[in-house]
Amino acid sequence: MKLIAFLGLLAVASIALGRESYLFGRSADEAFGNFWRTNNPAYTNEAATAMRNGWRPLKTTLGAERPTPLKIYIKDAAIDSQVTRAYVEALASEKGHLMSLYRLSNVEYNQLAAIAFGILGRETKFGTSIKYLWKETNQSEIWQFKLAKKKLRDSVKAVETRDASKFFAWKTWKVAPNSRGLTQIKAVPETIEQDYCINEENLNDPRMTAVATVGFLAESLKILKNRVRNRELMYINDANLFDYVLYVYFGSMRQLVNPILDYKTASIINEVATPARNLYIQTVRRHMQALALFELPGANLVRQSEYACRN
Repeated sequence: MKLIAFLGLLAVASIALGRESYLFGRSADEAFGNFWRTNNPAYTNEAATAMRNGWRPLKTTLGAERPTPLKIYIKDAAIDSQVTRAYVEALASEKGHLMSLYRLSNVEYNQLAAIAFGILGRETKFGTSIKYLWKETNQSEIWQFKLAKKKLRDSVKAVETRDASKFFAWKTWKVAPNSRGLTQIKAVPETIEQDYCINEENLNDPRMTAVATVGFLAESLKILKNRVRNRELMYINDANLFDYVLYVYFGSMRQLVNPILDYKTASIINEVATPARNLYIQTVRRHMQALALFELPGANLVRQSEYACRN
C-alpha cells in the first residue's frame, strides 16, 4: 500500500510541476498574446507592411518545421527604443547563422530569441536600469569589493585551520568575473567569441549582446537536455523544456532534480525547479508578451552573418 501511495504521489508531483509550458503555453497566441493587441502605432504600421509583403505572424505554432526567415516587432511603445530595436533586429538577422552554429531547429531558435528578449528586460530594464549603468562604469570597484569580501572569509579560514595558505595561496586571490552588458552575462561563450570576435567589452552593444545571449542560451539548452537525460527528470518534457533553460542561465541547476516525496504529508520536501513560481521567469514571461514574431513562409533562411568576424 505504501508503494502504491508513493507512486501515486510521484504522478501528482509530475502534474503539479507542469506538463505544459509556462513560458509559451500551447500556442504563439498564448505566449505573446494577440498580435494586433498593441499600444504602439509604429508596430501597427510595421506589421501591416510586413503582412502585405507576405510575412505571417506566429499564432498557433511557434514556427515552421523548416528554417524560415524571422522578423521580431515590439508591441509595447514604452519599451520600443533604439536599444530594443537593434537587439531584436540582430536576433532576426542572425537566426540562420546561429542556428547553424548551434544546430538548432527553427522552433528552438524562435523560443530562445523570445527568451533572450525577456532576459534583456529582466536584467537591465532594456538598458535603462540605473544599477546596470552604475555597474558598467564601476567594474574595477566591484571587482575590488568582491575580492575584499573573499579575502575576509579566507582570513577566517586561515585562522580556524592554522593554515596561512588559505589566505596567501595564489589561487585564493581569484574571484568570479563580473556580470557584464545588457543581459549581465558572466562569460561570452567560446563559440560566439571565436566566430563573432565578441568579448565582455562588446556587451553594451545591443546587437552583440543579442548574439551572445542566444549563444549562452543555446549552450544552456544543451546542458539542460543532458541533465534531463542523465538524471531522468520526469517532469521535463518536449512541451515544457524551454521553461527550464533559465535555471541553467542564472545558475540554479541544483534545482533541476527529481522531487523527493514525503508520502505521509503528500508533499515535495526538496527544492525543485518550478518556473511558474520563480520571479525571474515570471518577469521574462511578462516581457516576452511585448513581442510579435513573424515568419516568411516558403522563403529560404539566409545563413550568412552580418556581424561575424569570419563568415
